[in-house]
Amino acid sequence: MSEQTYRDFKDRNEEYVKIKKQLELAKTKIHNLGISLEQINLRKEQLKLELKRKGLSDSERDSIKTGIKDCDVTIKSIREETIQQRKIPEKVKSMIEEISRDPAIKQAVDKHLVRGYAKKVKKVQEKKVKTETLLALIQEHPSIKGPLRGMFESIKSIKELTKVLMTLDPVADHDLIDATKSNIKDKKDILDKSKAELKAFLSRNDVDIDISDIMKMTNKGYKLDGNGRIDVEKTLNRQMKGYDKQIAHFDNAIRQIDPSYSVTQQAQGQSNLPSEDIKPWQLIKRFKRWRAERKAKREERRIEESYLEESDEPEGSGTDLGDTTVIEGRDGRQGNSREQAQQKIRENIFKYDIVNDLVAQREEEYRKQAREMRRNRNNSNDRDDER
Repeated sequence: MSEQTYRDFKDRNEEYVKIKKQLELAKTKIHNLGISLEQINLRKEQLKLELKRKGLSDSERDSIKTGIKDCDVTIKSIREETIQQRKIPEKVKSMIEEISRDPAIKQAVDKHLVRGYAKKVKKVQEKKVKTETLLALIQEHPSIKGPLRGMFESIKSIKELTKVLMTLDPVADHDLIDATKSNIKDKKDILDKSKAELKAFLSRNDVDIDISDIMKMTNKGYKLDGNGRIDVEKTLNRQMKGYDKQIAHFDNAIRQIDPSYSVTQQAQGQSNLPSEDIKPWQLIKRFKRWRAERKAKREERRIEESYLEESDEPEGSGTDLGDTTVIEGRDGRQGNSREQAQQKIRENIFKYDIVNDLVAQREEEYRKQAREMRRNRNNSNDRDDER
């Protein structure tokens, strides 16, 4: 996209914003015109019925006919106005379709969506790593299942009791309300105690997981054991499957943009998480390796910081190298100035309403296609299972 094209695009966006403002008014007008049309049609039908009455004088008959004609004129006017108002949404749609045909804009929008999906996958992967780490901790220290179960069960109970509380009548259910509030308080005490125990344990074992992270590990619901109590490991594994589904969804969505790109592979390459089920002893081994690597990196930082504090280079040392670096950097910038200008233009287009609306439209299209792809894959797997 050249700078002149970019300036033209800026003007086009200003026109788009003006039309988009008219769009909200148009929606209201179309709604109101629909109501008016319904009322006029009803009035016309009433006049037609009056015209059929016996005993009407000629003047009464003429008056009713005039009323019917007036209704027809009004109906025609409303329909013409409705057609005009409906052109505004079509204009907005056509302007978005027009810029979507521009190869430079299409490429920029697709890259923007890929980056967005990649960020979302990264967040999911971070949650998955923390959940996996917690599962490894449980294998190494089974005693923490107690406070984990206490936390999960108290959270579940508090939510359920709060829902019950919302349905009670302040007057008729006064005693029940007091009892429910007391029960909620008891569950909150258990929750606080469980959180304190877990926080102390995580701190002792130098684990980079917050209590808030653990509290979100039940978004996919709970799994119960044979005694009707929450099974911590099954609950966490259920959450892991939920993360896998999210990543697969992003993978399907991004394949609509670039069939050769795999979000799943990228994410797995970054986190080194295997897609197959992990054995308990593998979890423990990987967790110990992760903790040792983390400790080594922290020791390296400590030594480096200590060295920097002790070093006492005279002011101005390395000036020649610094000057050379600046000159090389300047030459590099001159060599890439055109590409950087183009990159800046591509980045700046996302501050415009018309492009952001195109992004939202594309994202919704890719989301629908991804859902359809996943549905077809599931149906195919079901048929294979039947065979």
